[in-house]
Amino acid sequence: MSLKTVYLCADDFGYHSGVSQGILALVAKERLSAVSCMVNGKDFPSAAKTLLSFCEQVQIGLHLNLTEGSLLSSGYSLPTLLLKSHLCPLDSKQIAKELEAQWDAFVAVMGRLPDFIDGHQHVHQFPQIRNQVLALYAKVAKQSIWVRATYPLLYRSPYRFKTSLLALTGGKALYRQLQNQKIPHYACFGGIYDFNPNRCYRTLFRSWLAKAPTNTLLMCHPGNNDGFDTIGCARQSELAYFMSEAFVEDCTKYGVTIGRPST
Repeated sequence: MSLKTVYLCADDFGYHSGVSQGILALVAKERLSAVSCMVNGKDFPSAAKTLLSFCEQVQIGLHLNLTEGSLLSSGYSLPTLLLKSHLCPLDSKQIAKELEAQWDAFVAVMGRLPDFIDGHQHVHQFPQIRNQVLALYAKVAKQSIWVRATYPLLYRSPYRFKTSLLALTGGKALYRQLQNQKIPHYACFGGIYDFNPNRCYRTLFRSWLAKAPTNTLLMCHPGNNDGFDTIGCARQSELAYFMSEAFVEDCTKYGVTIGRPST
């Protein structure tokens, strides 16, 4: 079996200490390719320096967040943001201000530029918002910084609707813009499911490993459950799987190498 390279990115670093500590444990075991940071998360300032010590081992990116927590300027709930971005004009100046504030916060804390940009709940691809993201990219980013494309998608049949919705809410349009502007991005994207803790996450992940072409980016959301996180139980299940030897066995079974920054 020929080997293929798959990149595994853990989202929401800094959201709370359980997420940060779970992700750091995986980084220490060399189980991840990348970590995406929520700079307005309550744990980001205290956990960031530890993550920075692993910057040669994993890529460290900016997880733009317009929907949860205390924003650095102001923002909307996800349903309101989604509706407004499709049906009526957003306050583009306010959106641009928030995106730039989060970029500046990342650079101030980490002392470096992010390796990539993506969005919490994929807000970076929504109509109107994606143009502000690309404007920020043109203003402050280097061409080596990649942007998460959520298209084309791997899907598993129970989540066909969710993956189709992701493409329709801007995934396909952003992908085309990244191609046209020659902004680096991965060839395929996966990791979509409903965060139901009763699902067998290993079964889901094995299906993604089996289907993934080389140069696929798989997102994940591992972490310890703090008791107040709406997907805390799912985070715990993901963390247990990625910490286990079963994860290593599954990568071997499907001929997958987990990509590193140098690859």
